[in-house]
Amino acid sequence: MDIKTKFMLGPAVSLGFICLYLLGLTLRFIKLDLKILEDKQNLPAIFLLWHSDLLLPTIYFRNTGYHALISQHRDGEFISRIAVKFGYQPIRGSSTRGRVKAIKQIVENLKFCKSVVVTPDGPLGPAHQIKLGIIKAAMISGYPIVPVASDSKWVYRFGSWDRFKLPLPFSKASILLGKPISISPDLDEKQIYRKAKLIEKTMLRLEKVVAKKLC
Repeated sequence: MDIKTKFMLGPAVSLGFICLYLLGLTLRFIKLDLKILEDKQNLPAIFLLWHSDLLLPTIYFRNTGYHALISQHRDGEFISRIAVKFGYQPIRGSSTRGRVKAIKQIVENLKFCKSVVVTPDGPLGPAHQIKLGIIKAAMISGYPIVPVASDSKWVYRFGSWDRFKLPLPFSKASILLGKPISISPDLDEKQIYRKAKLIEKTMLRLEKVVAKKLC
């Protein structure tokens, strides 16, 4: 990171945090199905949400102390600092950089009863395709994966690879957590791939359920 970027990063993070915090105050969250958070037998867990949908859960679950896997790419530093301001603990790594280290950190956090939030199609896609490393982390740790879907009635979509969603002020919004999915520790590579595809389908189905709630 060059000197100019370092100099601009602080003000950009502060501005970004203020804008997102104020946006969160205007959003009208409708009734949510978050029963899993009350069931301590299902926690800690690995919460999965698509890269395009990360804003709403970030705003809603602020100051929970969850750990979040954030890439080591250039924009990852900006996102990491924003996450810290919202009360998350960043784990730096992704499928393309620091993958083995990231998996080890995820497993370690789960062992100490700390839930982890992951965008399994990040940092560069393809969109809505789960990287297999996160399935392996669940296998090693023995803790479940919880699919997460979120949406808002009024939303702006960017032209990025993930069609990133920006909820608009005063919009209705909703978050839905799917049932915990346990991962057997003795899956082979083909079974890991099939499990990832099953979770992808589940997350896409939950997205449709959330969309209907907002109609």
